[in-house]
Amino acid sequence: CPRPLADGTRIGHITLWPAEGAPVEHALIYGRHVVHWGEPSAVPADAGTVEAFRAGGPDPQRVFRTTWACPEPGGEIAMISLSSAMRAAGPCILAITME
Repeated sequence: CPRPLADGTRIGHITLWPAEGAPVEHALIYGRHVVHWGEPSAVPADAGTVEAFRAGGPDPQRVFRTTWACPEPGGEIAMISLSSAMRAAGPCILAITME
């Protein structure tokens, strides 16, 4: 499959809304946080993004996990929003954990 976007293209963002304080936005960038899941040699450039799952076979499919620091350590996150830039590749959330 050909790459749907050029590396460096913003495909959306995640916003963390602390119970107290200002919201914190994390951009989702193709090539940095997201790569084509069916391109086995593609590796995200972000050090906090790693392969979390791989389905085998001749055409492997992969899912990646990205980790960000909590904006208010010990505080409460009241809301999380995901926004798409409506590009050829789009963001999705499969799971969220907070530490």
